[in-house]
Amino acid sequence: MAVHDELLALCADMHAAGERLTYDAILDRRGRGSKRDIRKALQTWHAQRAHLLAEVALDMPEDVKEEAGAFGVRLWSQIVDRVAERIREMQTEAALSAYYADEEIAHLHTLLSDSLNKIDRLEAKLARPNRGVSKRSSSL
Repeated sequence: MAVHDELLALCADMHAAGERLTYDAILDRRGRGSKRDIRKALQTWHAQRAHLLAEVALDMPEDVKEEAGAFGVRLWSQIVDRVAERIREMQTEAALSAYYADEEIAHLHTLLSDSLNKIDRLEAKLARPNRGVSKRSSSL
């Protein structure tokens, strides 16, 4: 099973168990994994869940409609509107979180690259005097 599929299956198991799906929780449960793989799996999981929730039929059952009357139908309609609004808000929040996470990752990659370049420059600088010292000691 591919890592991504394994992580999605783990998300499904954790969700079914009522566990909160976070990077740390998944890492603790799995015991290993890269942040990148877990982030991608969480994004996919939440996107799939949002898609499923958006498709959920929220029509009032006919037997409830008869019992509820006009007030109950209006109330149901208001609840459905609020739920749909909340789903849209959650989708937006998830997209923003993913965007900011990607931005942060890109920033960290830049910092890491800059640090590695600095290390390379310092190593090269340190190696230069050693070459000069080696030449002097061999000529003696």
